[in-house]
Amino acid sequence: MLINYVKRVYSLCRETVKGIVYYPQYFSLRQNLSHVSQWWTSLDPGHNSMVDASPWICFAAIRELKMFLRPDMNVFEYGSGGSTLFFSQRCREVISVEHHKEWYERVNQHLSVTGTRNVKYFFIAPEPDSLFATKDIARPDDFIF
Repeated sequence: MLINYVKRVYSLCRETVKGIVYYPQYFSLRQNLSHVSQWWTSLDPGHNSMVDASPWICFAAIRELKMFLRPDMNVFEYGSGGSTLFFSQRCREVISVEHHKEWYERVNQHLSVTGTRNVKYFFIAPEPDSLFATKDIARPDDFIF
């Protein structure tokens, strides 16, 4: 148990130093330290994005979303999970599309268990592209949007 705490502190120190060295123009030690307790808790056993109803994004972005979102808003998201629960707790309606069948089933079950009613949830499988191997990532015209 002590080893896990030491690893967490080491990780925090390492990431702080990396932020100062590589991103001095964006890094704010005070702002990053304000998220330490959230980060620390997120590492505890039994915590994950679904259990915590939290998007899988940085804590500063989550803070901004909490201030921005209103109960009269509708949200569309492609890709579901903790963000679906997060938005459903703050907005009138969430429309969520998931492409991964097993994940869709897990999230759908979680929505049922938690009694979440304001989410319209859809599974849409990706369509295979028989010409994928011939496409070049450097040519935007090779891809459909």
